[in-house]
Amino acid sequence: MVLFSVVSAALAVGITSVTCSNFLTIVDSGRRLTGFSRGLIAVAVSMILMLNPITWSQAVVVEVYSLALLLQAITWYLLVKYLRFSVTGNSRHSMRCVVLLGLTLGIVGAHHVSGLALFLPVLLVLFLVRNKNLVRTMLIFILSVIPGFLLYLYLPLRSAQNPPLDWGNPETFGALARHVSAAQYVDRAFGVTAAEFFARLGAFDWNQYFGVLGLLLFLAGLIIFVFKWRTAPFKAVGPGIMLFLVWAVVFAAGYSVSDYEIFFYPLFIPVALVMSVGVAWLYTSLIRIRPLLGQLPIVLIIVLSAFALNTRWVDMDLSEAGVTTAPGFAYRQMSVLPDDALVITGTDGYTFALLYASVCGIKNPLEEEKLDAAPGVDVVALDWLFSGWFRENVEARYGSGDRLLLGELQSDRVTSLRHIITLNIGNRPVYVDRGVLDLLNSAETLFESEPVLNLYRIIPSE
Repeated sequence: MVLFSVVSAALAVGITSVTCSNFLTIVDSGRRLTGFSRGLIAVAVSMILMLNPITWSQAVVVEVYSLALLLQAITWYLLVKYLRFSVTGNSRHSMRCVVLLGLTLGIVGAHHVSGLALFLPVLLVLFLVRNKNLVRTMLIFILSVIPGFLLYLYLPLRSAQNPPLDWGNPETFGALARHVSAAQYVDRAFGVTAAEFFARLGAFDWNQYFGVLGLLLFLAGLIIFVFKWRTAPFKAVGPGIMLFLVWAVVFAAGYSVSDYEIFFYPLFIPVALVMSVGVAWLYTSLIRIRPLLGQLPIVLIIVLSAFALNTRWVDMDLSEAGVTTAPGFAYRQMSVLPDDALVITGTDGYTFALLYASVCGIKNPLEEEKLDAAPGVDVVALDWLFSGWFRENVEARYGSGDRLLLGELQSDRVTSLRHIITLNIGNRPVYVDRGVLDLLNSAETLFESEPVLNLYRIIPSE
């Protein structure tokens, strides 16, 4: 799965490079750029995308964001190709791009809800590019989106089998509708105060993510977009890119989670497109003075990227694999957990590493030893305990027995959590992580506990 993330991220970078080259072909109306220079600029800009800390980090973990970036890269590529075919009057190929855009966006929407914002630039381009039959184009696009969204129909089939991880428990039409509409995340969207929103924007290290040179080149491209907004293709693609950039920044900085920075990832490809225009402008300006000067910004990007590569390599140093990686943590922790343990965690890292180990088994990354699956161990994220869908899933999976007792929700989270632990601790050993323990002990009566590697065992009262 990690290899899949790496390949997805690498393909996203490569497709972005091709997209930038195609985009420069359209915007270079004066034909001042050769094919070689366009390709060189595109490669240089895509290197900034490749060495972005979020792209780099998500390429080496089992997460959704590498594939999301790849799907979005394909979408931008098809959008630029549609624009290019429309400019040249190739209606047959442009309509083929419309179909592929719809199919890809359907999969984007089925994969990760944050990608739905891509409909904004796509629909704007389809509307603004003057087509002989706009209604037909839009109808074909909408029909092409449907197959991707049909992937959601698999969820109730799988949910009916009550798997250990049954996010949203979408067995019924109502539960599926809540899951597809991301109802459980609605409160987090734009869930921070104005002061915190601007504090997040100020705290985000834009220089680390794009570099000073990259930011300056992006600014140059942005200025060109603004001043040339009346000319094709800027008139067609410019509004969509600008609105998408604004949306991505506002959504990420306003999303009420601690790791909000990850949601800046949709910025990277449109930023690369704008940046490529800035590099092209600087390149064509410098070659008028002296031909070799045009290579200067590209060389600078490559040199600075080489320094960034070393930094990223150090950041992702996994030489102590048994200590620093999720398999190492999961193997050590599962080795000391009883077969009937209940584990309540407050972090995704702990939750999914232990959940995977309990369901599938886990191999020691330093040796050939492997722990078998532990079907008697329940690993539960703290937030799940208060979610209706999780309680429904537990009832469907275990019935009314005493395998996992949740009881009625109490007046607040702390009281509910303490009640759940009290219900279960007479039947099985209960373990929590540091964050959950601190939450438990925020009340007047403290739970006694003892550390067991990275977790804490709750000691039953006499």
